[in-house]
Amino acid sequence: MNMTREQRRLQQATETHKQHVKLVHSSRKGWLTVGLTVAFIAGGIGLSSNRIVSASAPDTAGAVSTTTDISSPPAWSVRPIQEIKKQYDESEKKVYDVKWGDTLSTIAEALNNSGFNTSVKQLAKINHITNVDLIYAGTQLILQPSEDTTSVASPDSSTGTSTDKIAIKPTTNTTSSISTPKQSSTNTANAGTKTGAPSTSSHIPVNVDRYVSTNIDGVGNVLTAAQVASGRYYVSSTSVPHKTVGTSANGDTVTTYTTTTIYNKITTTTKQATINVDESGKVLSTTDGYDEVSRSSDKGNSVTDIHGNMTITVTTTVVYKLHDDTTPVDPTNPVHVPVNTNKYVTVKVDGAGNVLTAEQLASGRYYVALVSKPYKTVVTAENGDTVTTYTTTTIYNQRTNSSEKVTVATDEAGNVLSSTDGYDEVSRSTDAGKSVTDANGNMTTTYTTTIIYKKHVDTHVPVNTDINVVVKQDEAGATLTSTDGYKLINTSTPVKSVVTAENGDTTTTYTTTETYHQIETSIKWI
Repeated sequence: MNMTREQRRLQQATETHKQHVKLVHSSRKGWLTVGLTVAFIAGGIGLSSNRIVSASAPDTAGAVSTTTDISSPPAWSVRPIQEIKKQYDESEKKVYDVKWGDTLSTIAEALNNSGFNTSVKQLAKINHITNVDLIYAGTQLILQPSEDTTSVASPDSSTGTSTDKIAIKPTTNTTSSISTPKQSSTNTANAGTKTGAPSTSSHIPVNVDRYVSTNIDGVGNVLTAAQVASGRYYVSSTSVPHKTVGTSANGDTVTTYTTTTIYNKITTTTKQATINVDESGKVLSTTDGYDEVSRSSDKGNSVTDIHGNMTITVTTTVVYKLHDDTTPVDPTNPVHVPVNTNKYVTVKVDGAGNVLTAEQLASGRYYVALVSKPYKTVVTAENGDTVTTYTTTTIYNQRTNSSEKVTVATDEAGNVLSSTDGYDEVSRSTDAGKSVTDANGNMTTTYTTTIIYKKHVDTHVPVNTDINVVVKQDEAGATLTSTDGYKLINTSTPVKSVVTAENGDTTTTYTTTETYHQIETSIKWI
């Protein structure tokens, strides 16, 4: 039977007993797309194509683990190709925004249907994707190669998605079998063996560390990877990583460290400067009692700071002379002196860049994580008046109430065990939980489950099985399948041989050799 590409991958992973755990998460887009998963679950194999399987294998090497409860990921299903094609047709066709339900193969097929020739291999090469079965919802795929092409499918500095460092404990696959001993019998060459009872093992939770970077501008708007890489922004400030812990149903944990980086846009600002002088070139502190004679503007003087912001100052020189009372002033053409106004703006956002309302801030569920430096912008009106705006961004983190589960393995004397090999579980109990609140108001409740083990005692009593074997042969030593036409002429003394199994059971075989003479038939004529 012909197999699909996915079926061949599943078969190969099953034959090599290779465990794939691909449970990752995006701070903005939810649980991420997993193209192919093979999960070995406590005595069985769970196979899943194009959907998330939370899997962890038994591990008795470690006795203590920590987990935190989180909600289960939403059900995953393949996104229709027509829907992907429509999204591409309505885009600028330079990058593709990965959505929940996408796979590299469906994206490549949809692009080809739209007239853009590509393949899974080409998309993986352009975006430096090492595992074509794993892409992240919320990231962007670059469609055409360029000199500054960077990896988008495994983002480090893109649109608030994550680069996951997954530490998975190795699978310990213990298989035990029981076979019932067969009764000994005459002329039988085999005897049954008996093995000890199957060993048991309990699941030790696995932790996954995730590192999420959110990139926003000075007013809280989330920046795309293309915007960050355009060279039009520079880093203003970076927050301290904010830690959140979540737990799946089987006790596995996902620890997320979220870092928010604020970027300011590189600007080119034109400033208007006015200098009032008399006819001799002396600067005037006031023009009261003076009449304007002329004005002229230079071509501007440019200054660039360390971030690349350029300020162009255009200076207008106004020449005045003392007012002559004999010369009437034209009331329809008054002289305007430019005025500057300073404006201070504060933007309050959460760690993902979402603007917070006054009601959210007053709820007591948020605390200040970072306050940026004021970001300056200048707007000049046609009459020379300027408005200078200083924007400060305050990032708030939401207070969390999380729970952690800790498992401790001990012997009957209370000593902590580093391994439960050679032990049998006696009992387990969970305490009522201990709560700890940090300086920001985040509460963590730890529930400790203590499992008591005792040394495994082997109660097997060795069993011996006797087997009698008779070998029939002629005088030349050839084995006979039938003794018709033969006469028994000799029976040897039984030869004894003993085989001992690992559990102490023995099989004693007694082999007797019977020698036969072929009876000759002669014809006598009378």
